[in-house]
Amino acid sequence: MNGLMLDSVNAKAIESAVADRSTFRGMPIVAAALYLDGKFAAPAWVFPMLRRAGIKVIGITVTGAPGAHAARIKKAADVEPGDLDPPSAAAWAEAERKAGEYPALYSDRAEKPAVIHECLARGMEPGRDFGLWVATLDGTFEDLGGADLRHEPGVLAVQAYPASVLGIEADGSVITPRGRAWLKLPQTWEEHARDLAGELLDLLDRHI
Repeated sequence: MNGLMLDSVNAKAIESAVADRSTFRGMPIVAAALYLDGKFAAPAWVFPMLRRAGIKVIGITVTGAPGAHAARIKKAADVEPGDLDPPSAAAWAEAERKAGEYPALYSDRAEKPAVIHECLARGMEPGRDFGLWVATLDGTFEDLGGADLRHEPGVLAVQAYPASVLGIEADGSVITPRGRAWLKLPQTWEEHARDLAGELLDLLDRHI
């Protein structure tokens, strides 16, 4: 079963959902994304509290200069009007890569091509050098051209569910297998079965 990642400008909403063991369509909350800076910056104590509850934590920067309490968590840059634009997000991702990190860039479907273009201009490829967290917020996983975002290179999560659908003051993202590996989450049974099937095919190829 895929895990759900919540993100919100309201840290209390995520704290309450985790404490209540909320689920959505059978998906448990396994990760949470909260702001590191900007006017919606979450209190520093929330991050270790969520980690103690077994939740993987992602910190969102809107300035490209997150605070000191971001050192032990995965980070994403927010590419939205009023926050980072594609060029500044690509510059942030490049700096993160040079620091040995694997950064994530959040954008909607319309902004994603510009984000990838700016990163490619700096020699960074999606999947290899950085991950993508893409918003649809319409209940689907469809890119603008109709492709399934969950299978596109480098996509870590798809923010498909708005707060109005979840019934929580937070939006919900479905984490892809690549995203689960990034967050060091255990494999789902579907992923384990796919790996076993691949091993079986390799074995058959070698001996038949």
